[in-house]
Amino acid sequence: AEIIAPALGLPIVFDDEVQEERPGEALNMSEREFRAKFGAVAFEQKPFFRIAPGAETWVEFALRAGTALKRITHEHEGKTIVIVCHGGIVDSSFLLFFGLSSLQFPPIFFETHNTSITHWYKESLDLFGFSSVTTMPSTCATSTRPSAFPGKILRPALSQVSRHQSHQPRPNSYVLSSYIP
Repeated sequence: AEIIAPALGLPIVFDDEVQEERPGEALNMSEREFRAKFGAVAFEQKPFFRIAPGAETWVEFALRAGTALKRITHEHEGKTIVIVCHGGIVDSSFLLFFGLSSLQFPPIFFETHNTSITHWYKESLDLFGFSSVTTMPSTCATSTRPSAFPGKILRPALSQVSRHQSHQPRPNSYVLSSYIP
């Protein structure tokens, strides 16, 4: 968010509800450490399963993410909204905007790329681009980021950044930018 804030001329607004899935005691563990302590889990078969003490289940995460996205889009109705977040929030946008259940894993898999743009248009829920990586300016792709990356929101316009995209954002559009360290 820090790298695009100057182009927008807007302050960064932090929103704890736009964080990636909260892993509880599994935070900062490598996959090897996780498996040694908690074992292997068939996550896609267990949407209500808590992977570690203090962790969110998939259902809790999807509900939190969807609720946050709904709140943000309602609060900023009629404006372009930029949300800089991890890929799970982008993936959850499909549940919200396509009206899919958050009580189970989606019937399709989303492969959200690091440092990418997903652009929704509200009026007819057009998906302009999903996980687009070729439209990012090189400064975004090579920027270093803090290791602790809470969800951040830039509001309300994207007009100065639109030259980096292959399409022009329209009013009432939602742009989600994924960053995964």
